[in-house]
Amino acid sequence: MRRDSEILRLIDNRYIDPSKSQSSPGNISNFPMATAEPGKRLFDFEALKIGVSLIEFEFYSTVENHGNVSTLYAGVSVE
Repeated sequence: MRRDSEILRLIDNRYIDPSKSQSSPGNISNFPMATAEPGKRLFDFEALKIGVSLIEFEFYSTVENHGNVSTLYAGVSVE
């Protein structure tokens, strides 16, 4: 089982550069990303705040655009 910080790094790598992950879900690196400030990605997982460990994170290609904000949908399995 990976620790939460390792999972977040894996998610980050897949999102920014899918080639960094052998199980990459495909090229999603061109999708817009919400950032708090340049170079920072926002991960707002309520499960992490209550101590639930992530065991799988799967990206979907569906993206909704709302003005300058884009939402990339993903599924998360927890244990």
